[in-house]
Amino acid sequence: MEQPDSSHSPTSSQTSNSPEPSESTASSSRPTRARWLRVARRVYLAALGIALLVVVVINADDVVEVVSDARLGWLILAALMSCVSIVPNSGVWTQALRALGQQVTLRQVVTATARALPARYIPTGFNFAIARGALLRSAAGIGVVPLGLVAALEMALSVAVAGATGIVILALVGTLPASWVWLAAVVIGLVVAVSPPVSQRVLGWIARRVSTELPETSWTGWARVVGALGIYWALASVTFAVYLSAFPAADGIAFAKAIGAFMLAWAVGFLAVLAPQGLGVAEAGLVALLAVDGLDASRLLLIFAGYRLLLVFRDLTIAFGTEVVLRLQTPQESQG
Repeated sequence: MEQPDSSHSPTSSQTSNSPEPSESTASSSRPTRARWLRVARRVYLAALGIALLVVVVINADDVVEVVSDARLGWLILAALMSCVSIVPNSGVWTQALRALGQQVTLRQVVTATARALPARYIPTGFNFAIARGALLRSAAGIGVVPLGLVAALEMALSVAVAGATGIVILALVGTLPASWVWLAAVVIGLVVAVSPPVSQRVLGWIARRVSTELPETSWTGWARVVGALGIYWALASVTFAVYLSAFPAADGIAFAKAIGAFMLAWAVGFLAVLAPQGLGVAEAGLVALLAVDGLDASRLLLIFAGYRLLLVFRDLTIAFGTEVVLRLQTPQESQG
């Protein structure tokens, strides 16, 4: 941070050449905060793992019953749908990068996304976005700044779109108190939050902090980004509702209610600093929203934890399959 030069005397000149206490203190405090955040995140994950283990041990009979009663067809359908959701998720990045003036294809983004999926399980921060960005930088030559802007944009728009949509759905099905006044306020707030003027201002502020210029984005380009994001969240939430249909213990949960609860709980999970991918926070939110009308909260928690395992299986399978396909294609391309 620059300070105004109030004097040209030798003393003041020597003083101005020395490190400023406020700047050095701020710069030294950032690594300290980051280090404590990493420690806190690891402590949180360790405590969450212990808590889950305790729940599983205490409810061992319930675990066996939930698994044995599962309807395999619904589980397979949910697994397939979760695999398909990689495409609209990649579409969000594709449209956002194009809106920022970058040349990239959907195939390049899908490939980078698939290969980066295991990075979601490194408990040190935004590793998935970092890994996907690094792969896109290598494959398409996209700069670090546009990739960082898109990662920030995706998180901000996801919270706005999924959170607001989830609130509206839950209000319409009666889980939250419905009032057309505040529902209209939520919808209007969502439209304003994702509009180009507001988003452009936020991204422009970020761009100025890294000393770069941000290209102007049109309403059409922005509509494509929000549209891709809406498709992704619609498919992801329906996938979760289909997954719940596999378990008799969740039969009392209406399909639309499961969709709204998933959107809202996952949006809240995005805001949890200590929880990678909202782990634990989203599940707690789902229990709070869905464990009503006599449903067993402990069984629902086990089912929700199982959905995480389904996503882990999905991610590792897709990543492994993508690497195999790329290795098989490389010799053929070199021969051709």
